[in-house]
Amino acid sequence: MDKNPFIGQLDRKIVISEITTSNSPIGENIETETVFCEPYAMLTDVSGGEDQDGKVFHLVDRKYTIRYRKEIAQRGNQMVLIDGTERFKINHMKLIGRRSHLELICSRSE
Repeated sequence: MDKNPFIGQLDRKIVISEITTSNSPIGENIETETVFCEPYAMLTDVSGGEDQDGKVFHLVDRKYTIRYRKEIAQRGNQMVLIDGTERFKINHMKLIGRRSHLELICSRSE
């Protein structure tokens, strides 16, 4: 069972952006990105590796623990996490405690 992090462990400033799709006047789909929130998070680096299947690519998996937000728990799969210059897709949200913290499981592939 995961434990709630101490307040001092939330030492990394991240940006969570929401991607919305709208139609242009000519009917083209346009994706716009708006900043949803800028919370502090605890980073846990899970794994990274290379796979050789015709080409070499690098997959990075990370877990970020943030304070609970209802909107992220509901629509987190439609959001993007930005840490410095790196962009991560949020794959899964895991509840820690009773509406205390959220663990965001993210991945980035190059």
